[in-house]
Amino acid sequence: MNKIALLAVVSILSGCAATGENIQSNVYRAGQVNMAQAARSIKMALCES
Repeated sequence: MNKIALLAVVSILSGCAATGENIQSNVYRAGQVNMAQAARSIKMALCES
């Protein structure tokens, strides 16, 4: 039973070791901030029954 508990603890602790690099706040380069960007407008229709 102790081996199962140890395995569970190791699994939980190793799962928390993610770096979070994919969700960092610095995802923009300096040249991309406050610059005009291409945009498109679309029309959406709402159909209710």
